[in-house]
Amino acid sequence: MRKQHGFTLIELLVVIAIIAILAAILFPVFAQAREKARSIQCLSNLKQAGVATRMYTQDYDNVLVPTYLYSNDRDINLQWFADLLQPYVKNSQVFICPNWSSTYTFGRNLLPVGEGAGFRTLRWSYGGNNWHHWPNGQAASPDLIGAMGVNRANANVNINASEASVERPADLVYMMDAVSLEVWNPQHHDYCNFLNGPNAPRAVGPFPALGQVHVRHSGGFNMLFVDGHAKWTKKSRGEMWARETAGPNRDPAFNNCRRFAN
Repeated sequence: MRKQHGFTLIELLVVIAIIAILAAILFPVFAQAREKARSIQCLSNLKQAGVATRMYTQDYDNVLVPTYLYSNDRDINLQWFADLLQPYVKNSQVFICPNWSSTYTFGRNLLPVGEGAGFRTLRWSYGGNNWHHWPNGQAASPDLIGAMGVNRANANVNINASEASVERPADLVYMMDAVSLEVWNPQHHDYCNFLNGPNAPRAVGPFPALGQVHVRHSGGFNMLFVDGHAKWTKKSRGEMWARETAGPNRDPAFNNCRRFAN
């Protein structure tokens, strides 16, 4: 009869070593593939939001979607862009990135109880470009993208930017991966924080943030532009945050963000 032999200790160690080497090679590949899928899902979300912004603008006489608005003078009912776009997308998941999200409840007591766009608890992942002019420290002109309080002077008047006022819609940020629902100051832009050494990235969850921009996809972030297209980038440009790239509404802050560092 043939004598049976088992594996020797050396043979078992060799097999274990091979498995460990393969795991070390494959696990990072799997992690990269998973992150790529999440980044694509996030980008798809912003593209769907972009289609919704086009529909909103058509319905509201060429007005851009405000970053937020108060829809009631006495009983404050605070609605963000996700709430305003929800009737067009019919899916609150569009406003949630697979990598990171947070919730917001302030000023939403008049909305139905529940979580999601259009409900009392808003779950969100993206911020709106709510840039203002601040000449000499004063808000002397309407917001360039969103209304920072629609009911100004106790009047129900929507002071929102129109699509016609945007010189370069393909270069103007509408929404982006962010750690704040609104991005309204040059210090909040990744662009200014790239220029200013002291403003180092800080961790928000497992990912770094530059200003209020959340760098959560392979060292970059996703952005939606006013014309409806979306893309991934590692760094924005100053003119992407301004409504106009020339003329009287061009703010010099975008040429020199260093003066906003402190």
